[in-house]
Amino acid sequence: MQIDSDVPFCIYSEPALVTGRGEVITPLDTLPPMWIVIAKPKDSVSTPSILRQIVEENIDHQDVDAVVSALKTKDYLALARHAGNALEGLTSQKHPEISRIKEKCLKFGADFAQMSGTGPTVFGVSQKHSRAQHIYNSLRGFCNEVYLVRPIQLS
Repeated sequence: MQIDSDVPFCIYSEPALVTGRGEVITPLDTLPPMWIVIAKPKDSVSTPSILRQIVEENIDHQDVDAVVSALKTKDYLALARHAGNALEGLTSQKHPEISRIKEKCLKFGADFAQMSGTGPTVFGVSQKHSRAQHIYNSLRGFCNEVYLVRPIQLS
């Protein structure tokens, strides 16, 4: 049995820059204060099928250095400007529900929203609990699995 390359990162339970095939992990300290609404549609996505479709020309990479800098300085607004998922466009072509949930997150007040991993889960982020609660309540009528969470420091 072989484990996925993202498993080592998941064991860390803290923000980190992950490079290589997932084996090089550089911790990045804590996140700036925020609330996260997580919504998972009924669709399921096959990670191997998404990864097989990657053609470098159709992937829109975000500025990883800007994201890392925003996390290191706890600059929430810079994080909101630069966060992204290079696979979101590819996955949402086959699963349009991803784009609909992301649009709803933004419409209901998320500062930024994006797909998680290869999908189909989407998360919306807000600095304000009241706004995150509004996003959560609004998405519950649209999506079966919706969660409102706040990152915590474990150590």
